Amino acid sequence: MNLKLLTLGTAVAISAAMAQNATPATAPAAQPAEQPVAEQAAPVEQTAPAEQYAEQPAEQPAEETVVAEPAPAPAPAPAPAPAPEPVAEPAPEATAEAAPADRFNVLHGNSYNAVGNEAAAATVGGNMGIPVDMFGSKLFYVEPTLQTGVVAFGESTTYFLGFDNSNELGLLTAGLATQSFGISVNASLGNTLQTIKEDNETDSLKTEPGDDIGVKAGFILGGYKLGASVDWITTREENDYEVKNLGEYDEDFFDIKANVSFSNAPSGKDVFWTVGLEFVRHNLTTTTKPDIGKEVTETDPESHLKFNPYFNIGGTVLSAENARILIGLNTEVPVFIYDDIENERESAMEFGINTTPNILGELALTKCWIIHAGVAHTWTPINYASTTAIEGKNKTDYSKITFHTDRTTVDTGVRFQYNNYALEANVAKNFYNDPLGGFNGDPMIASLGGFIFF
Repeated sequence: MNLKLLTLGTAVAISAAMAQNATPATAPAAQPAEQPVAEQAAPVEQTAPAEQYAEQPAEQPAEETVVAEPAPAPAPAPAPAPAPEPVAEPAPEATAEAAPADRFNVLHGNSYNAVGNEAAAATVGGNMGIPVDMFGSKLFYVEPTLQTGVVAFGESTTYFLGFDNSNELGLLTAGLATQSFGISVNASLGNTLQTIKEDNETDSLKTEPGDDIGVKAGFILGGYKLGASVDWITTREENDYEVKNLGEYDEDFFDIKANVSFSNAPSGKDVFWTVGLEFVRHNLTTTTKPDIGKEVTETDPESHLKFNPYFNIGGTVLSAENARILIGLNTEVPVFIYDDIENERESAMEFGINTTPNILGELALTKCWIIHAGVAHTWTPINYASTTAIEGKNKTDYSKITFHTDRTTVDTGVRFQYNNYALEANVAKNFYNDPLGGFNGDPMIASLGGFIFF
């Protein structure tokens, strides 16, 4: 009887062990905890940690068969755990070096981009010329070599003041800019009014060269920008007299300048362009108005009207992490219509095409140092001029056609920026011919300017 019971118990124990190996666990095997990945370290290599799982027994089934004192069964082999999913490598840490678009598209001083490349970064003078571009600026800029200074401040509205020179007079500019509109006024005054009381009272007004009144405005129209400006500036010293009972004598030596431009600057990425029209009235006349007699006007042969449509285009042709090359073409078609001069000239006009291919290269030596160099080649594919001269009763027609290539010009400069200040300088051309000339008093720097940013 005991032998039968022992044999039966052994058989049941073996059957239970075999059933346990054949029946899967009701709960899945626990997954290994994810290993944290260091933010700046290389990703940790993940392997199938068999040893780790070997020490963890598989979870027992929820229901177990109760056997009276079964013989010990061997521990079941754990179910093979699925291989852990590969951990994605972290994105490479952003380098301290900025992308070319961010590195080079910073606000520069007025000496930058002397070649006039359309795709180059903005300058203080260019932003002041279209006031809406001053929006968001918080800075102080000073350029001792050009006797220029600008300050800009404000939050939702940017206010700015500029100090400059117009001939021998100080020029003051004041304006404001919002995200879509900007306006400024500029003025330099040089007027002297004098009255002399005697037998014939005399009033006189002297206006100095550089006397200037102007207004500028800028608008953002979606992805485009519209700029407009007008200036009235005295080009020579004017003396106007009015003598009681005798008459008046007036000198009018001035320029009226107006300009309208339209560009894709707000939305441009690789190619930038500007199309515009410039108008100039260059007036050099003297008028005598006697109380008795005929009014007489004398006109300088250089008095004229100028219409100048223009188109500039530029873009990036080469770029790397620390360098870029911009190429551009500036083209204008000036038309001059000269004043008629009694008994001297019946008509005179001139028009032509002026085009300037240009290249601007920029290289970031370090985080703080950037050097730039530009080259421009100005030439006139065609220029036509004609004049009808009067000599007594005879008229003579003159005309000429010119094809002319101007000289190539090269400009170089350097910029140092650290934290919230920057310093820029352009190297004088004679420095390359005689690098040691500075010790003899020759200028080594053509221009120098500095920023403080806020």
